[in-house]
Amino acid sequence: MQRVTAGISPGTVLLVEKARFQGQPAIVIVARSGLHDAAWVTASGCSSKSDHILATATLPGTSAP
Repeated sequence: MQRVTAGISPGTVLLVEKARFQGQPAIVIVARSGLHDAAWVTASGCSSKSDHILATATLPGTSAP
């Protein structure tokens, strides 16, 4: 996870969840950076040596109830 979120500062991880992306197993990671959240979808085999990123997105900051 640190390899994927390395460009985010301060990089508070909000969510790590198993999911499916385009029909394949994946992992969704969401981290907060300032006013925005960043999201990554990685292959389920993502590891400290391989950060197979399938998609990324910048999200507006949100607050949970």
